[in-house]
Amino acid sequence: MRSLRLYGRLIYWDLVRELRRKDVFLNMVLFGVLVLFLVNMGLAPLFLRLRGATGSELLSQIDPEFFGQLDERIGAIIFWIGVLFAGSVGLGQSLAAEREGGALTGLLLSPADLGIFYLSKVTATWIYVVLMEICLIGGYIVLFDFNDWRVLGPMIVSLALFSLGYMALGVVLAAMTTSLRSGGEVVLRILLFPLLLPMIYLTLQVREATFGVHVPANASGPPPEFGHFLLVAGALDVLYLASGFVVFPKIFEE
Repeated sequence: MRSLRLYGRLIYWDLVRELRRKDVFLNMVLFGVLVLFLVNMGLAPLFLRLRGATGSELLSQIDPEFFGQLDERIGAIIFWIGVLFAGSVGLGQSLAAEREGGALTGLLLSPADLGIFYLSKVTATWIYVVLMEICLIGGYIVLFDFNDWRVLGPMIVSLALFSLGYMALGVVLAAMTTSLRSGGEVVLRILLFPLLLPMIYLTLQVREATFGVHVPANASGPPPEFGHFLLVAGALDVLYLASGFVVFPKIFEE
């Protein structure tokens, strides 16, 4: 019961601090929307030219519906790229308050369980990253003419599951790189993105359920059903959280 109260208070303190600062959340939203905007602005002429192209032997062999969904196919991938990089902005600042003013030393000297601190940090970071992603969905709807509202629910669920594993792994790596005086966020991304590849690949394979974009079968077989995605993504989240709960205190003490 004491650990549960500590967990709740740490989450409350983290969220109140972010609400007061607001800069990290706004930076994440602006960065993600900027990625979507620049890609859409750069590729829009190409989409229009391909849709209007006729008489080409190569183009005549391609399904016409492919061009009709070209911006949606690319837009879904760019959306996840925006989520990855915007989320890393939040992760880079997730331990900023503890790093400033020697709070890390005070935390180590306190009787607080570092495992509980890790879970609270993951939860708080996950909450405002999911809020950022919901704002990013608004930018995606506007810039990529998204109107398939039946997939909006699965999209948010997939974002929540993906972000939980993202934050569970990212907070551990942020603790490893927070002591670096320069280049810490770059090192964080270099370490984080390769370790997230299983979750990224799995999430991209269910774009039909989450973005309404058809995903063809590949060498590994047809894309998984959304229900299977939920089970596997949930299992990966548990794996990342359990590993972080064990490893984080040792890394933090170092």
